Amino acid sequence: MSRHPACSFAYMYGSDQFSVLGDPNDGAGKLFSSLGLTMAPRVIAQAQSTGEPRFALSVENLGWLDSDLLVIATENEGLRKRLVGLPGYKNLRSVKSDAVTQMTQMSVTGLNEPSPGATVYVLDQLRPALARAAGE
Repeated sequence: MSRHPACSFAYMYGSDQFSVLGDPNDGAGKLFSSLGLTMAPRVIAQAQSTGEPRFALSVENLGWLDSDLLVIATENEGLRKRLVGLPGYKNLRSVKSDAVTQMTQMSVTGLNEPSPGATVYVLDQLRPALARAAGE
């Protein structure tokens, strides 16, 4: 892949709402950057325009998360099932290429506040989706 794969990172905390990372200087953003990923331009622009590094996004705007790699967590199993059933979910580039990492709330904490131990744990979870996003 000649360009850096784009990544979207979101947390589904309610049946109709995501919290989306839009700041590449956030701990998770820096980790993605160190892996050769860029953040999806649309989410960066939204974070910059609102002044919020993490911003709310309604499920109707799921397409904003279209990227080569999707890292997403849900509050519980019911929300995970809702997520995969949302209109447009199956049309996301990352879903089509199976470059999605679904995380637990605990995993997201390790991604948000990277430490040596947490980074190893998170990278193990991300590795399969990272390889698919890179076309391997």
